[in-house]
Amino acid sequence: MDRRNFLMTALSGAAVLATGAVTTPEAEASAPVYLGRRRVRPLDHDSLHVGASQGLFRRISFNAVGNDVFVFDVRVDYSFGNAEHFNTRLKIAQGTSSRRINLRYNRRFIQDVSFTYGKLLNGNGAAYVDVWGWR
Repeated sequence: MDRRNFLMTALSGAAVLATGAVTTPEAEASAPVYLGRRRVRPLDHDSLHVGASQGLFRRISFNAVGNDVFVFDVRVDYSFGNAEHFNTRLKIAQGTSSRRINLRYNRRFIQDVSFTYGKLLNGNGAAYVDVWGWR
């Protein structure tokens, strides 16, 4: 391969990579952001610190990993003092996610997400709940 063909091939490959790496604001806004994971006990209450460095979110959702999970109660505390309480009563099957919960104060940073949750004592092993934020 001569030098000119090599340069043309390299430049066209770089152009393809560059266009694939660019994301639009709409695509970035629709992608979920992983906020954290907690191990689920038969009945437990836990809190997940998010912080302002993660940005603003319009919705949150939960994923069940390893076993079915129940999320009974959710509280979202914001950086500037406001909080929202959701009486959810969600049953999330293993490997699936909950519905997206719309946040009223979506123009504020989430400080903490607190939730009461549990799992069935069915012998299917450990369960984890993942928390996701949607911009």
